[in-house]
Amino acid sequence: LNQVGGSISQQEKELIMSVIGTVILYPPADDGSGAMPRYIEPSIVGLRDLLLGSGASATEGNVDIEVYVCDDPAECLNPVRTTVSAKPFTRLVSERLRRMSDNIVTRTPQTAADIGFINNTSEPVYRMLAVANAVPGSGTAETLIETYKDVIALDYAETFLSRSLTQAMGALSQALRRSEVEQKYLDQIRSHAQQARAQLLAEKQTAYAKVRSVSSMWSRQIGRAS
Repeated sequence: LNQVGGSISQQEKELIMSVIGTVILYPPADDGSGAMPRYIEPSIVGLRDLLLGSGASATEGNVDIEVYVCDDPAECLNPVRTTVSAKPFTRLVSERLRRMSDNIVTRTPQTAADIGFINNTSEPVYRMLAVANAVPGSGTAETLIETYKDVIALDYAETFLSRSLTQAMGALSQALRRSEVEQKYLDQIRSHAQQARAQLLAEKQTAYAKVRSVSSMWSRQIGRAS
């Protein structure tokens, strides 16, 4: 996965490797032996836990997930399967929304990370928070965050994972020489990527169904807050 471009961080590379698996190409020995690629199965099969936090962890609010951690960031020839406590996407997004909401109330500029988050969601997140905070002390912003945090988290996760998976698959397609064995590994990884996208889409559709038409409901609530 180190063939993936620099726009994806090391942790993001390790996360994607853990979701779809990877193939490690070892250089051959001097006699030409030992060049057989090594296939690594995905360690994250419960994508829903990572997205919505239905799993358990010793840290309250977190989920325990197994990820591959590179032994060396440059080569990553021997990734180690490690259990880590991570914040699910829903928790990460709700915390960010609350920080953004507080910034609006205190007239503090949003950070570059906040702006990046806004640009990677298809829902009118900033407008929702701005109008919801138009009436100080109404609690409208907190209500909207609690109501739509799953939808926004899944929307953001879809953008993040789709972008990362596309880059990862492109890198693997270029890196493998496409022998019969390597093609089999690539097909397996592509299948895992498709399954991950399908899980994400299913969760997103379920979340949207719970709040019916998100845009129209936001419009009605925002209208009442105006």
